[in-house]
Amino acid sequence: MPQEKPEEAALRELEEETGLKGKMLHFLFTLPYDLGTSEIFLVEIDAQAEIALGYDPEDAGVEHKMLEDVAWFPTEAVSDHPEVQRVLACLQEI
Repeated sequence: MPQEKPEEAALRELEEETGLKGKMLHFLFTLPYDLGTSEIFLVEIDAQAEIALGYDPEDAGVEHKMLEDVAWFPTEAVSDHPEVQRVLACLQEI
């Protein structure tokens, strides 16, 4: 969204795509990717909140990018992923 701060965009995307409302806790790092950059944040959500498949308005009409599922993964299951490793390193510094 124009004029939207990265923190606002992250919370909006979280709610649109998972149905979860979050509270911004901390900026972690900026991640470059093919189309620009993404700011990565630590966000708190209610532990009792129900996660649900939402939508991604940026991908409307682009079938190969439509959301298909939403799920939690144990840290151990994804800890070899470079982006997860970077998040974990940042969390150790907080």
